[in-house]
Amino acid sequence: GIVGYRNLAEIKISKDLKNPEKYVEVCPKNVFEIKDGKLVVKNSLECNLCNKCVEVGEGKINVNPIRDSFLFYVESASGWTAEELVVESIRILGEKVKEFEKKLEKLG
Repeated sequence: GIVGYRNLAEIKISKDLKNPEKYVEVCPKNVFEIKDGKLVVKNSLECNLCNKCVEVGEGKINVNPIRDSFLFYVESASGWTAEELVVESIRILGEKVKEFEKKLEKLG
């Protein structure tokens, strides 16, 4: 299988932001929309942290990775489903942790 991941984004928009249309236009992932004349985050999961909105934002938008939150992508390249691959990987990882613990005990 093929696996990838990225950090989720924390997006903060200043209340005094002007010209919300330019942020909607510049975002390649369609993260923003305009509601009641104000820029709002429509889908933060789509944000790839490109910072194009920050570059035009004049300090009115901040985008930062959430250090302990990740979005994983799993694609199967075999007869297994993505879910089966993840479950089997976790099982194998558990076995390896047990082996490691046994080796540590022998050292201790």
